Amino acid sequence: MKKLEQLFGSKTRVKLLSLLLLNPERSFFVREITRRLNTRINSVRRELRILQNLGLLKKKVEGRKIFYSVNKNFIFFNDLLGMVEKTAKSDDKLSEVVKKLGEVSFACLSGAFTGNENTKVDLLLVGTVSKNKLSKFVKDLEKDVSREINYTVLTNQEFSYRKKCKDRFLLNILTNYSSIINDFNE
Repeated sequence: MKKLEQLFGSKTRVKLLSLLLLNPERSFFVREITRRLNTRINSVRRELRILQNLGLLKKKVEGRKIFYSVNKNFIFFNDLLGMVEKTAKSDDKLSEVVKKLGEVSFACLSGAFTGNENTKVDLLLVGTVSKNKLSKFVKDLEKDVSREINYTVLTNQEFSYRKKCKDRFLLNILTNYSSIINDFNE
């Protein structure tokens, strides 16, 4: 159990798992991973070290580059791959539903969905949305998760302005969120 507890501890780790598990035939070097995940190199190195110590990753040195690939013989490989694939499919479905709400440039889950205690907002949408469609979507989502969903809708201009001003409300949401749609590359 201790290995499983170590496995899911950070956003970077989850991104890394998705990249490596969905590309089991490929090897990646550290800087390539950093660019693909849009994450700091120290975070990537730390997570690679943890996953390698667990036995999930194989490390290969070629010249001055260190390459990492997934170990398909890892005891939980198929289980982890299944979880990543299921999550990707459910994220795709959620993204499709949110796109039908209107012209959405950015959408994310936060608050109760991510354990982000800095914000009371569970869903942030940026763009223009149909109020009727949004109301139905939120009611359906509340039924699925058996709790009230607190949401906020911002226009693209308001989002940009708040981000530029380092608005505490927005920054609290963006410290820990799960992206649904991201045309801004946040």
